[in-house]
Amino acid sequence: MIIFDTHCHYNMEPLFENWPEYWRQAQAAGVEKSSVIGVNIETSQRALDIAAVDPNLYPILGIHPNEWNDGKLDIRETLGELEQLALSNKGAIAGIGETGLDYFHLPKENHSQIKARQQQAFKLHILLAQKLGVPLVIHVRDKQTPAEPVVGNAYWDALSVLKSTLIPDQAFILHCVSGPIAYIQEAVALGAYIGIAGNSTYPHASAIRDIIAITPADKHLLETDAPFLPPQSHRGESCQPAWIAHTADFLEAELNVDPAQLYTNAVKLFVSY
Repeated sequence: MIIFDTHCHYNMEPLFENWPEYWRQAQAAGVEKSSVIGVNIETSQRALDIAAVDPNLYPILGIHPNEWNDGKLDIRETLGELEQLALSNKGAIAGIGETGLDYFHLPKENHSQIKARQQQAFKLHILLAQKLGVPLVIHVRDKQTPAEPVVGNAYWDALSVLKSTLIPDQAFILHCVSGPIAYIQEAVALGAYIGIAGNSTYPHASAIRDIIAITPADKHLLETDAPFLPPQSHRGESCQPAWIAHTADFLEAELNVDPAQLYTNAVKLFVSY
């Protein structure tokens, strides 16, 4: 089995301090390629530095939506800094993200202002990905999954932003996919890939498995999100990149997801795009 881990944080602790060893262990488990995902300026720079060591590592630069919640970062200034970092490494980067909307971890106050800030930053990330001609990695999370469109819900707000900002044939990934089926179907119709992580193996994750089942096989991607979301066999531990093999085995055995197809999809998106 050959694996492309499409979302991993070698640039974050506890992986970063000894990332070459974690990468070696992942390779021993069958991981041939991996994307390294930024969540702020520092980790985006680290993603570039890490990927410079091995051509099978692909840096993706972005600002996580939760970074905007406390209001300390100036959106235009910070995204300008990200753009300069991306443009100065244009030939090296494989994508922009992770960006998106996260209403799950909102502070107790100023919800509407924070949501507006996240949406503004999300749009600017989409435009930057267009400018660079690279895929977009999207994080969307909410406590509620309404089946029909609801303004103020992260899933439906994200879909609204995508519809108003995407250009034709712009590639994007719903990382660590979740959300209502109707939202998924609309996103896939727009061109979305879905990122499948270790939480798909959890006993109560039937909603995620339903998403996998209704999504075309050529839109599936495999990811760890390490050091987050370990597969069920390591639940409660800090996720190691090598454990993606457990998720791949589960998907093949339980959901008939072809590991070779997962690899082909990722190569098409991040290497041949």
